[in-house]
Amino acid sequence: GYTNQWAGQDKSGKPLASGTYFYVINTFLGRREGWVQVNR
Repeated sequence: GYTNQWAGQDKSGKPLASGTYFYVINTFLGRREGWVQVNR
């Protein structure tokens, strides 16, 4: 499997506000998408 830790930051390195976010990951193996909940 694959593991990647994420600290809840945007692409500028700033912390995201609490909320529900939709993600999309495209790799050579295909596309994965889903939701993640950030609680601050």
